[in-house]
Amino acid sequence: MTITKQDIDVALVRLTEAFPQTFVLEKNRPHRPLKVGIAADIPARCPAVERRVLSAALSAYARRVMYLRALVAGAARVDLDGNPAGEVTAGDSEYAAAKLAEIIASRETKRIATVDKGAAQVAKPAAARAAAAAPPAVKVVTLKKRPVLRLSAFHQRDADRAGDPAAGNRRPSATRSSRLFHD
Repeated sequence: MTITKQDIDVALVRLTEAFPQTFVLEKNRPHRPLKVGIAADIPARCPAVERRVLSAALSAYARRVMYLRALVAGAARVDLDGNPAGEVTAGDSEYAAAKLAEIIASRETKRIATVDKGAAQVAKPAAARAAAAAPPAVKVVTLKKRPVLRLSAFHQRDADRAGDPAAGNRRPSATRSSRLFHD
């Protein structure tokens, strides 16, 4: 079974309610560095959070920008009661700074792509207005050529009869069906 974002959000709400001095629900508020191995302490004190969801929730919490900013070398880590439980090492601080730089670079790339996309969308209507202002190109439409019924033999015969006195009172413009009956 997969863990959804909603599952992670529910787990973070439960952790914040159970341990308000340790966890911060709002992403934009300052966070405190968590004790190394805090995941082992939580199931005993907060059984409402499943282990598999807890792992994903803590991972998401530790990837927050405000949490990464809090990881400064020498800063105090906190346990579930908010008491100091170790310090942030220089290695942890360097890792956090590198992750923070990646996140900021990724956001900047997305922002630039969004701005470029917006500029392209603005340019499209301008190009459409320019195309609409230009005189329309003449489009030549040709019909499919149909075979022409050649009745030259009938026209020739009618012409011959018109000049022939023996043809009598036959009309040269008679229809084909009337010719069939009069011939």
